[in-house]
Amino acid sequence: MPLAEFGRTLRPGGSLLLAYFDSESTVDRFDHAVAPAYRWPAPALRALLGDHGFDVVEQHRRTGREHRPHGAVVARLGEH
Repeated sequence: MPLAEFGRTLRPGGSLLLAYFDSESTVDRFDHAVAPAYRWPAPALRALLGDHGFDVVEQHRRTGREHRPHGAVVARLGEH
């Protein structure tokens, strides 16, 4: 799992910036131009980060007619 690897390699207090496709309610897979991609609901991603020892510092969402909803999270690794 990538979040476990990020947690393993970052020092306590280290920061992580994640950008993601935002979803209203469920994690779902969709075809993207380069590789399969996933939409994540912000609360589910926030909980998963917490499960891996990260504290969310900032969370942003961008929407618009011409864009898929995107999110960004800045999280900090807690003390082990």
